[in-house]
Amino acid sequence: MDSGMTREDLFVTALASSGDTVFAGTAFGKIYRSINSGARWVLMDTLSPPTTINAFTIFAGSVFAGSSTGVLRSSNGGNDWTVADSGLQKRLIKAFTSVGDTLYCATLGKGVYRSIDSGTTWNAIDIGLTNLNIASLATHGGRLYAGSNDGGIFVSTNAGANWTSIGNGSGVPYVSCIAISDSNLFIGGYGRGVARSANNGATWTPVNNGFVHPKIEALVLNDGVLFAGSPDNGIYFTTDLGSTWKSANAIFDSLYSGVPNVRAFAAISGKLFAGTGRGIFR
Repeated sequence: MDSGMTREDLFVTALASSGDTVFAGTAFGKIYRSINSGARWVLMDTLSPPTTINAFTIFAGSVFAGSSTGVLRSSNGGNDWTVADSGLQKRLIKAFTSVGDTLYCATLGKGVYRSIDSGTTWNAIDIGLTNLNIASLATHGGRLYAGSNDGGIFVSTNAGANWTSIGNGSGVPYVSCIAISDSNLFIGGYGRGVARSANNGATWTPVNNGFVHPKIEALVLNDGVLFAGSPDNGIYFTTDLGSTWKSANAIFDSLYSGVPNVRAFAAISGKLFAGTGRGIFR
C-alpha cells in the first residue's frame, strides 16, 4: 500500500484522510499524498532539514502538518506548503484537533496552543496544565481533552481557557492517544495499555484483556470498532468497548517476520490505514 514511496521513507509517522485523499508523513520529513485511497502515493514536499512529521489535520479547507519544528499549512490540497507557526516559536508539534472555527495543537514542552485565524497566529492556553508535555488532543461534547507525557489527561470546558486534571486513577500517565465513542472516553499510552471512562474522566477502568505488551501509540474508531496500534505488537481491535481485544496482525504475519511498529491510523469510507515502520497498510 506504499507504491510511490522510496524504501527509506517507509517509516510513516502521521496520517490524515478526507474522501479518497490520504496524506502521509514520514520520520524523515517527507509528505506524501494519495488521491485514490492509497493505491499510489506522490511526494508533495520534503522538509529541510529533515524532521519528523508527527501529526496532520484537515481544517477549514487547508491541510496542516505538525513537525518537530512547527506547523506547515497547504491551502491547495498539498501541492504547496508554507510555514504557519507565528507564536509557536518552532515548537515540536504532536497533535491537532479543532472545534468550530478554532484550531488547537499540542506541543512538547509548552502545552496547548490555539489559533482562531486558520493557523496564521497561535496563542498559548495552558492555565491549569501541570504538565506542558502534551502528546494528544481530542474534543467531544463541548469538552477539550489533552493527554500529557507522564502527567495523565486534562480537560477544558471553556475552549482551553482553563484546564483540570482528570487522569488520577487512569493508570496511564503517558497519554499518547485519545478516542471517544459516545459516552466512552478511551486513552492509550506507554506501558499501561488502554483505560476507559464512562463518566468524563471521573473514574477509570483498565481495559487490556488480550494485549501482550500494552504499549499503545494510536487509537481510532472505524465503523464502531476500536483499533489500537502498538510500536511492539502491531494492531489490535475490540468490539465490546475494550473488554476484550483481538489481534489483527495476520496480514503482517504473511508478509514479514514479526509485527511492524504502528505509529498512526486514518479511517475513510470503511477503510482503515495504518502507518508503520514498514510503510502503509490498508
